[in-house]
Amino acid sequence: MAGVAHACAAARQGLLLARVVRQRGASLRCLALRAPIASQLPSPEGLAPPVPSVSAATLPNLITCGRIAFSPLLGWLVLHEHYSAALVGCAAAAVSDMADGFIARRWSMETVLGSYLDPLADKVFIGSMCVSLAAVGCLEPQLAALVVARDLVLIAGTGVALWEHARRAGAASLTDCARVLARQPLRVHPTAVSKVTTAVQVALVGAVLADTVSGWPGESTRQALSLAVVLCTCASTASYAPVMLALLKRRRGAGQVAAAAGVAGRPSPEPAQGRCARREHGLR
Repeated sequence: MAGVAHACAAARQGLLLARVVRQRGASLRCLALRAPIASQLPSPEGLAPPVPSVSAATLPNLITCGRIAFSPLLGWLVLHEHYSAALVGCAAAAVSDMADGFIARRWSMETVLGSYLDPLADKVFIGSMCVSLAAVGCLEPQLAALVVARDLVLIAGTGVALWEHARRAGAASLTDCARVLARQPLRVHPTAVSKVTTAVQVALVGAVLADTVSGWPGESTRQALSLAVVLCTCASTASYAPVMLALLKRRRGAGQVAAAAGVAGRPSPEPAQGRCARREHGLR
């Protein structure tokens, strides 16, 4: 009898163990089925899952931020006629611009933030130098105004592009826009004409400072570089025109669709005769 009872107890334990295994297997199968579905569902607040990327606190980004902070100091040196120190600082800024790009590519430290910081640093540096050189009479004010105006147009266009990118992802406010850009970053790709324009502008700034300090490379070289800056600045601004027009057309199309949807969902106004008839019958 004792052996029979022991066998029955062992059989019950075996049945309980098999039931637990079946239940756990079913749970694992449910999780496996839910996983691809959950990956397709939107995250809270309608934002996409975060995009894995390299940390923004990289050496190239730190070098770029240093160049941004250093540029107003170079303008101050020019305004106080410390042209030799400003020339040395200009050369250091150019070297740092090449160094951060080389380090980012060589050691795979390219980030989305760096794609914004690097052109911003170039614009801050060139804008500071052109305005200060024009203020002391070393550069034509019209040329400085053209360079600064082009940079402001590009900055505004970049802001519009970022807002459109965030709005298509469901952002309705600046806070939502920041969250969308943190989760779905939009990398900036300067055109080849824009890169050439930046190089020519830096060359003009260096030539003006060098000519002011030592008389080299001379007035003819400065005039040639000034003409090249005008042509490249106009060409680079025109190269971004199709992108700006596409953004404006997209915004206009979205506004027309929203207006059509509002008109379609609005109840049609009741004729005046119908309202009078309702009043006569005492209907409210």
